[in-house]
Amino acid sequence: MTDSRVSIIIPHRDQPQQLQLCLTQLVELGYHLEEIILVDNGSQSLPEFLKEFPIRVLRCDSPPSPYMARNLGIKEASTDIIVLLDVNAIVQPGWLENALVHLREDIILSGVAIRPNPRRNDVFQRFDYLHSVLDPYRTGSIRALPATNLFFYKKTWETVGPFREVRSLGDMEWTSRAFVRGYKLIADPTVRFEYPFKTRAAFRRKYQRLGGGHAENKFHAHPVLYVLKNFLPPSPTFVQHMHQINQNEGMELSRVQLFFLCYLVKINYALGFLKKKIG
Repeated sequence: MTDSRVSIIIPHRDQPQQLQLCLTQLVELGYHLEEIILVDNGSQSLPEFLKEFPIRVLRCDSPPSPYMARNLGIKEASTDIIVLLDVNAIVQPGWLENALVHLREDIILSGVAIRPNPRRNDVFQRFDYLHSVLDPYRTGSIRALPATNLFFYKKTWETVGPFREVRSLGDMEWTSRAFVRGYKLIADPTVRFEYPFKTRAAFRRKYQRLGGGHAENKFHAHPVLYVLKNFLPPSPTFVQHMHQINQNEGMELSRVQLFFLCYLVKINYALGFLKKKIG
């Protein structure tokens, strides 16, 4: 274990099985010696097994927003270093130690999800991985990072400001805001975690939620154009880009599958955007 002290903040809402797996792994790897803050964001009830874990539990009874929960957890954290961890993320040995080797006050660092076995995942899960994967070896600067597994100093949050209290993509908005202020965003391939990628109905719900996040965060100056473009088929250039990632990652998807999955993502982005605007 490292001598450094961090606060691990986990937002949660009605996912007891995933939460138990997440906390059990943290304990088994010795990370229960760090400050673990569970921020419950409106669960119907808290599971009894939480009494078995050395954690702080906060309640955030606002409308469901993982970013509101994260803001509360960061505000209440007693250490200088913040770790955001999704309840679905199962960290691997060396996860924290490797992150702290590279973390500095001018850096926001993300872990990298473990490559799933294509033989054990359906086409939706494999594409979800390809669409979500952070390539730590990419050329050029990373301009935004997801909050699935994120490391930064608390003073960074105080400088950049809190997360927007939205339902989706508040992490991408916040890290892009930090990038503009001069922070370096890093995806560290030695900071590993397992993550369950989405299949079938969950796949569609995820990308509709992300489309709603585009609306919530006002990412587009011309929303009508954004919706219309997403109802059009994906460009050959983007499909080729996804095919290259597919080959690099060995996910064994055909070009036809990639085309239709890219199109499905676009359509659900548009539907989610419209639902958020109308509803």
